[in-house]
Amino acid sequence: MAESRGRQSGFDLFGVAQAGPLPDAPHLRDQIASGRHGRMQFLARTIDVRCDPRVGFPWAKSVICVARRVHSKEAASFNGIACYANAVDYHCTLGEMLSKYVGDMKKEFPRAGRARAFVDSGPVTEKAWARQAGLGFIGKNTLLIAPELGSRIHLGTILLEASIPPDAPGAGTCGDCRRCLDACPTGALTEAGRLDARLCIAYLTVERRGDIPEADRPKIGACVFGCDACQDACPHNRRGPVPADAEPETIDRLIDLSEADFDRLFGDTPVQRATWKGLRLNAITAAGNVGGNSCASSLQKCLDDPDPAIRERARWAIEGLTLRRHRGRLCDRLLILNSCTDK
Repeated sequence: MAESRGRQSGFDLFGVAQAGPLPDAPHLRDQIASGRHGRMQFLARTIDVRCDPRVGFPWAKSVICVARRVHSKEAASFNGIACYANAVDYHCTLGEMLSKYVGDMKKEFPRAGRARAFVDSGPVTEKAWARQAGLGFIGKNTLLIAPELGSRIHLGTILLEASIPPDAPGAGTCGDCRRCLDACPTGALTEAGRLDARLCIAYLTVERRGDIPEADRPKIGACVFGCDACQDACPHNRRGPVPADAEPETIDRLIDLSEADFDRLFGDTPVQRATWKGLRLNAITAAGNVGGNSCASSLQKCLDDPDPAIRERARWAIEGLTLRRHRGRLCDRLLILNSCTDK
């Protein structure tokens, strides 16, 4: 009955696991001990609850896991922004769906007891629990891969006081495939199933909110918010995301973005997490890495910005553009020289 209602609520996948110690606990603790979580101190503070939800919620007996495919057509598409972020914030959409599900479930089953829902916003390890609940398996890119949907999915969890018969854990492997590891631009996937967040473009452009060390700036390439490289490479995502209707914005448009336009365009999307300043800093960095002449005027205007961080990043980006121009001219001259020599 719970699964039937879950599917009626709009979830694409639904499963149940028994609350208790998570089999992935040693891996999670090793991530914290090695510092691979970077600045995300909330992971370290809540590690005990993440390893066993009963530490923080002793009444919990079941973990209900749901998944919903990413629909990027819910919002306009913007160049350099990850697929999942080109949509209304999943924290809100999936959170509302979970709240309604919990409310309906309590009306139909008053003896279900306490319930607490999470959408990537609490001390719950969604991917690991989703595997325990049979929704899929953890791929070499550390993401949950659902056999029918791939890894372009959003996850939600509900801790429930009632005890529900659990589903069998998800089965499957990536086999010999290592496309995601080879596709990672920064080598953040140091080995199969092991991610160093400090190298991950998603971490650099989202969690650090524009505060990217100079040595790491070239690593983000053209990315402004998040990265789809490992998911684009995964054969389980061969059908790709739902295409957006709008044409992508250019990097210079994001550099010139006013705070009012930022709120208007991204106020209900995950991009708001970057903040207006953080998104502009990321866009300026991307311009320094891959931008062309169209970005030059936008970067020049940033030199007069009242924010010193914007001015410093613009100077860095302009140096990058200038260096690439010089290299381009040198290559052109070498090509001409080779052509003349061949004759």
